[in-house]
Amino acid sequence: MTMRYHRDAPYHALLKERWRLNVHPSEKETYHLALDLGDSGITYAVGDCLAILPQNDRERVERTLGALGATGAELVCDPKTRNLLTLKDFLTHRANLCDVPQAMGRALGRSVEEVRAH
Repeated sequence: MTMRYHRDAPYHALLKERWRLNVHPSEKETYHLALDLGDSGITYAVGDCLAILPQNDRERVERTLGALGATGAELVCDPKTRNLLTLKDFLTHRANLCDVPQAMGRALGRSVEEVRAH
């Protein structure tokens, strides 16, 4: 692996594929991930490791906050770690915002189309 990128200067790759390898119920969640490394020059060999530091799109986080009528400064408890953090930090770094319209629709008793319209 090239050392041009490191903890303080990470390469920002896009996630191309993601699927779960183990079945429910399982204590751990193991996923197959395919990353778009573009022209980074990064290569991996068996035994290499990498860190995945997910971050949701800022615009999607802001739209979600708007739909919730929240500022983002509200404190929430991360259900996995039990740590307190701001709602904006949770939505940016911990939440899966891919299914927000469907999840919000169920929670609010609205259709996905109604949620997306907001």
